[in-house]
Amino acid sequence: MAGQPTGLRPNHMVRDARGDFLLSYGDEPGPDAMGNGAVWRYSPARGAWTDITPAPQSSDLQGDGFGWGAVAVDASNPDVIVATTFNRWAPRDDIYRSTDGGKRWKPLFERSEFDHSASPWTAQAKPHWMADIEIDPHDPDRVLFVTGYGLWASRDMTAADRGGTVHWVFDDTGLDETVPLDLLSPPQGAPLVSGLGDIDGFRHDDLQRTTTQFATPPRYSNTESLDYAGRQPLLLVRAGHLHHADPANVRAAYSRDGGSTWTAFTREPPATEGEGRASVAISADGARVIWQARGGPHWITDNFGGRWQKVRGLPASAVIAADRVEAALWYGFDPPSGKLYVSGDGGVQFNGIDTGVGEIGDWFRGELLPAPERTGLGLLRRVLEGPDALGRWQAGAPARRGKRLRRRPRRAAAGTRQSHPVRVR
Repeated sequence: MAGQPTGLRPNHMVRDARGDFLLSYGDEPGPDAMGNGAVWRYSPARGAWTDITPAPQSSDLQGDGFGWGAVAVDASNPDVIVATTFNRWAPRDDIYRSTDGGKRWKPLFERSEFDHSASPWTAQAKPHWMADIEIDPHDPDRVLFVTGYGLWASRDMTAADRGGTVHWVFDDTGLDETVPLDLLSPPQGAPLVSGLGDIDGFRHDDLQRTTTQFATPPRYSNTESLDYAGRQPLLLVRAGHLHHADPANVRAAYSRDGGSTWTAFTREPPATEGEGRASVAISADGARVIWQARGGPHWITDNFGGRWQKVRGLPASAVIAADRVEAALWYGFDPPSGKLYVSGDGGVQFNGIDTGVGEIGDWFRGELLPAPERTGLGLLRRVLEGPDALGRWQAGAPARRGKRLRRRPRRAAAGTRQSHPVRVR
């Protein structure tokens, strides 16, 4: 259409009661990349485009630009418009509101209060990635917007017209927008301990209520791996990731009270090759921990990071797990080759087992899940690429001495997640 903005992508469009179209724009779709944008009005009756952008690019204190995530208009009053910034990290993202059709705008958050009682952890977050906003067509005081962690709703939006405070509630009862990276349900303590992306993780004492994140220190961006000691289930370990590297923040921690409080390991292994997800596992008696950054070597410690040594016999692509009953027994599985490994000396040395599972490729995540109450009984979980066999393996002799496992195939549906029982007795 002639006269429309160039170099920008429209991401939202609404039509007001006069028949005009309001559009928000960004130069990229987001969520991380959006360095420019605008808000425009198009009037079909006049064939005219009008720039009504609420705030200039100079309002971005980081200097890398920002876009506009969404725009909405009051169904009963076309002069009332709201629009959200997108990727304006400094001073912050905001909602702008106009009561004269976009000629003048006011930011809302400087005169807003957020009620965090429904989800206490949101007190540690701030609205961002506001990719949608709506005005309730039946109640102009109720405005809803999405953010990177849930949904906020106002109860008194028109208070802004009187110079008052706008009050927001986290309108997510029973549903929080999070990214689970690992989940743990120990036989004692809280029914669930979670590792989450961006907001670290939680001890969930009541599954019907949200709570605050793990007590600090330490605080991670992500908690990516969790485990408990089979014979001491209140002894937990976790491994984390930092979006912004901090050498002073050790990326592994342990808890002796089921996740209520945490203590960082003394230090990470020396020369910690590898990148991305870190994984951690703890022996049944809680005496030893194996830690690995993806693609790097496995390291073992017997004093929570006071000293480390490299694990022998495992490829860098292997995942590991400790037996829940026998402290000396550990398992390993290498997804690219399908090979199984067992250690009988507490995780210092692993030996391959003659018969493996069959490769599942390094694009799938393999998981070893030892049984909680019985030595040597576990599950190997994988995502199947296509028609394959769901196998059972049973050892004729202790597998930790490297004996052969026998495989009994069973057909599984293509493209499904399956669990493979593995018995080593």
